[in-house]
Amino acid sequence: MTDITVATYALVTMAGTVYVWYDPDGRLAIDDVARQYAELALRSLAAR
Repeated sequence: MTDITVATYALVTMAGTVYVWYDPDGRLAIDDVARQYAELALRSLAAR
């Protein structure tokens, strides 16, 4: 079972540090990164 506090901190940390590594001139547009983050978060929370 996923601990909601741990999951919340993980998602906030993941989303809150994009500015550290994201390069607007890189291979992915920010919309692509956002889409992948959302998919990762939703799949992680739905996993058993």
